[in-house]
This record gives sequence, C-alpha cells and structure tokens, in this order.
Amino acid sequence: NCPTGMSAFGDLKGGHILLTRLTSCISDGRSGSNLGSLRRVLLYTLLNFFTVLFHTSASSPNNPTNVTFDMQEGALPAALRNILENADAYGGVLVSLAATLLSDVMNADPQTVKSVWSLGLADLFLSVVTSGRIAPASELILAVPSLLASLALTEEGAASVLSRNPFPSALAIFHDPRYVMPHSRSMQNDLPAIFGTNLDELMRHVPKLRPAAIEACVTMTRSIADMGEDPSLTGTHEGLTRLNQHCHHASQMLEQVLLKP
Repeated sequence: NCPTGMSAFGDLKGGHILLTRLTSCISDGRSGSNLGSLRRVLLYTLLNFFTVLFHTSASSPNNPTNVTFDMQEGALPAALRNILENADAYGGVLVSLAATLLSDVMNADPQTVKSVWSLGLADLFLSVVTSGRIAPASELILAVPSLLASLALTEEGAASVLSRNPFPSALAIFHDPRYVMPHSRSMQNDLPAIFGTNLDELMRHVPKLRPAAIEACVTMTRSIADMGEDPSLTGTHEGLTRLNQHCHHASQMLEQVLLKP
C-alpha cells in the first residue's frame, strides 16, 4: 500500500475509470447469461480490486483514492444489483465477491445499511438464500452469515432479516446432496466449522436473531435424523456415504454454535 501511488491513482481518477469498466463489463454480459471465461476473470479482478480499494479509502482519513462508495445511487449499486439479480448466471464466486463488498461497506458505515435495504440489494441477496440458490461454492457459503450480520447492524435491519427468516434455507445446505461429494467439494476441510463460528458471531451480536437461528439448527438436525430412517439412503453404499458426510459437516458446524458459553 503505497500512499504516493494511491494519491496518483486518485488524481488520475483511476477508481472512476475502473468503475466505468466494471459497469461496461456487466452491461456487455447481458445479465450474466453470456459471460465467457475472460469476462469472468475480468469481473473477478475488478470486484476484488474494489474491495481492496474500499479498505484503502476507509483506512485513510484523507481518502487518497478519491473514490466514494455511495450505496444510495450510482454505478456501483447498479452493478451489484445486476450480479445479485442474476446470481445463477454469474456463479457463486462472483456473487460472493459482491456480497463481501456490500458487507465491508456496511460494516464500515452502518448508516449505509438503510440504503442497501431501500435499494432492494438486501432482498435480492436474501432471495438467493431463501430460494435455495446458494451455489455450491465455499466463498459464497461463507459469505452468507457474514452478510446477514451486516444487514442486521441496525435495529430496523435486524427486524427485516428476522421477518424474512433466511436461516432454515441457509442451513438446508447441510443436508442437500449438491454440497457433498461426489457433487461438490464446497464443504471440505474446515468450512462447516468456520460457517458455525460466523453464525455464532451473528447470534452474539444480534441476540434477537438467536431464536430463529437455533430453531433452524434444530430443524436441520431433525432433517438429517430423518434421512437416517430412509432405506433408499441407508440401504446403499452411496447413500450411507452421503449421510455420513451430512452428519460430519453438521456436527462440525453445530460444535461452534452450541458449545461456546
């Protein structure tokens, strides 16, 4: 992070140029339906860049990048809207980057939470969750509890999250075959535990969401238990392998949620 370089970047309006490029890239993509590999790489790079640029701007009192992250209007919210509206076409990684950028902006300035809700960006993301369209990508799975926490930073935001109750849908990934081998590696390693830690942090910071989240955990556990009574699963090697993975992932997640004082 070179202050001189960032100042020059700001003087040359580099952020505005790249925002224009992001907007053009999304517009050319026509709602993500015809994104080629090169365009996906470009979008990935641009969204990552704006996340870094935001942190640079937020950490410096004089904002050397000369870029403002206005969530009330402008090209950036419009670009994020397009990605969230067409989550299936853009894919889990790009959606997770959009969600992470939104979360970072709200965490830095909770006053932007109201704008994110009023622009419909919050409901677009919640729709991805509640409609079962969380892509089996580890980046997006981990972004879910983090963005929910950001959307609930204000009393009004927390009430809105609670009224939509995305928790049953968010936890349904722990008994969905799309998220286990051989279909996906998205739950490998420590991801369930990290998800559980993030969910626990959400409940600690927003206590009014705890009952709904805990009830979703209970529902998830019952669903997996019911799967153990299904002969079509328990009677085959593939079914038992799937069930074992669900149990293992769910227990990793629940350990973080339930065993902490």
